[in-house]
Amino acid sequence: MTSEGNRPPALGPGRARQRAIYRAGSLGRSPSVPADGSTLERRAKKAMSPTAWAYVSGGAGDGRTMRHNREAFERWRIVPRMLHGVTQRELVTSVLGTQLPSPVLLAPIGAASIVASNSDVTIARGAAAAGTPYVISSQGSNPMEDTDAVAGQRHPVRHRCAYRLGARRKRMLDRSALHLRASH
Repeated sequence: MTSEGNRPPALGPGRARQRAIYRAGSLGRSPSVPADGSTLERRAKKAMSPTAWAYVSGGAGDGRTMRHNREAFERWRIVPRMLHGVTQRELVTSVLGTQLPSPVLLAPIGAASIVASNSDVTIARGAAAAGTPYVISSQGSNPMEDTDAVAGQRHPVRHRCAYRLGARRKRMLDRSALHLRASH
């Protein structure tokens, strides 16, 4: 019998996920969602209508910005490092005084309804399940109230549309929000 003091600390969500992936791999099971971009892109193209794929995969002009983004992304490396002696991690951060569970936000996904109906609500539900704040798009296909209702986050992040809708609509939403606005 192990005493409370000798019990190893509980696994955090990242470590638990890593353990599940390694265990499945050792048993010969591949993840249902591929980890490499090329395979993921091929599957997405196959699953979408030609119109949706053209929108999602397309870019403006000659595609220079898309190429530069991909080149910049390819320079990043994920290097697993096991920290010794760290029993507690804290990913909580704040942006403009608003506390967030981690330094990650799910970017706004405008016009996602071209890919799937009820897309904003579906995306917000997935973000909530992952504990990641979702930035609601000004090009969203669902009413902001519907998306906000399933977001499951204390501080949903609203994009430009929240400014345009004004204080009356913001008061209709029962959670506080961090409003971001980017201008050209």
